[in-house]
Amino acid sequence: MLLIALIFAFAQPFFAAKEANKKANELVIIVDNSFSMQAKGAKGELLKRSLQELLENVSENQSFSFVTNSASFWDTDIKSVQKELQNLEYSAIPFQLDVLINQVELKKPNVPKDYLIITDGISITSDKMEQFAKENVVYWLQPKGQNLSNASIENVTISSVTNAFYELEITLKAFGEIENKISLTLYNEDKAIAKTQVIFDKQEQTIKLSVPKKEMVGKVVIQDNSLSFDNEYYFTIQTPVKTKVTIIGDVVKNKFIHRICTKEDFEVYDTSLEALNFNKLEDQNTIVLNEINSIFTI
Repeated sequence: MLLIALIFAFAQPFFAAKEANKKANELVIIVDNSFSMQAKGAKGELLKRSLQELLENVSENQSFSFVTNSASFWDTDIKSVQKELQNLEYSAIPFQLDVLINQVELKKPNVPKDYLIITDGISITSDKMEQFAKENVVYWLQPKGQNLSNASIENVTISSVTNAFYELEITLKAFGEIENKISLTLYNEDKAIAKTQVIFDKQEQTIKLSVPKKEMVGKVVIQDNSLSFDNEYYFTIQTPVKTKVTIIGDVVKNKFIHRICTKEDFEVYDTSLEALNFNKLEDQNTIVLNEINSIFTI
């Protein structure tokens, strides 16, 4: 497996080399538009700056195909896709180089090609890269962010429940070294209900916050001055639907079952067999037969 190893100069030198050496080859530009390309470099966001350089330097007469995580433009030119490149959004689809290469090869089999691949290289893997690089002319552009650290919200769960409160467990992860404290705010709809700070003395941290035991449209927000796409985590807490239970038997003998099926979690219909309303049975989740001597049918 070969990862990004060579970074070539971009703009005019690339296109000059292409025209001089492989005039018959088709040009394919693969661009990583995953959220990691939102990082800021010396001249702005990595994706936006890379696209701007394409717009500024690709010849109007140059035909090419343009492939990203979320969109493809085949046999086009820079004027035809100018608006699409300017408006290209970040994608939640991860950058999977092998998938995009397969996409190109299926669309254009047995065609000699020059590849320009633009990616920050974060988490990139490839099982095909070594053989692919031998069979094709491949150029790499690897823009780099100035801030190499990032914090993300990985998960929010309810870790415990009391009569009045939920305890929320918020899991965060650090990438790179984060020296400063990270601000964390918990919202219910648009109202901030809790704030704290996170210190990353290890890669993964867990924060616990208690909130009232009621319905909640929640959001956790962190401020880490890096990538913003993973700084918010949305969740909802709904009032649990009570389990419907019918207890059939002697009403006095049925009382001990009520200690198991409490009012907080269960909706109990308690009846003797003689007084049973059969119409109620259709929407019950559980039916308990308690010491019934016989069962009759209607």
